[in-house]
Amino acid sequence: MTGLRPLTAGDAPALAALYRANREHLRAWEPDEPEEFYTVEGQRAAVEATLGECRNGRMLAWLIVDGDRLLGRVNLNRITMGRVLGGEVGLWVDRGALGKGVATRALDTVLGITYEELGLHRVSAFVRTDNLASQRLFERLGFRRLGLSDRHVYVNGRWRDAIGYQKLAPWDDGVRFRPEF
Repeated sequence: MTGLRPLTAGDAPALAALYRANREHLRAWEPDEPEEFYTVEGQRAAVEATLGECRNGRMLAWLIVDGDRLLGRVNLNRITMGRVLGGEVGLWVDRGALGKGVATRALDTVLGITYEELGLHRVSAFVRTDNLASQRLFERLGFRRLGLSDRHVYVNGRWRDAIGYQKLAPWDDGVRFRPEF
């Protein structure tokens, strides 16, 4: 059964293998990375940077897993507390797991954590205009389309447009600042 588990420092070798296996699949969607990114050493550095952001409260990072098998990544980025109470979600799934509900279950789990455990009010996401499958994923899970973000991300040699999405917490009634735990 697929699920999530927190990213750990020991995940670098498995992540390097997963990124190498999905390099062509991700080339269209993910920002360009140097060759070292696909090595164990490169992943150690990337994982440590991510874990540093997690320790500072600006990010949460999980692996999508099926038993011991890694199927992808999901992050809650740019976590903002105070009067905003929000974060931005990003995820990707192994090409062999596409179309099997893996991304839907992962994102739904992250939303539960975000709203019910962290008490955040809003989750946002940006999806490339040519990524119809991800647009359907976010819309199926109740995200509202906000509009176009021109030249949002530099991928595969050029700036790419994205559509902004948001989903408010189910406890939001327009009045309460935080949920009642």
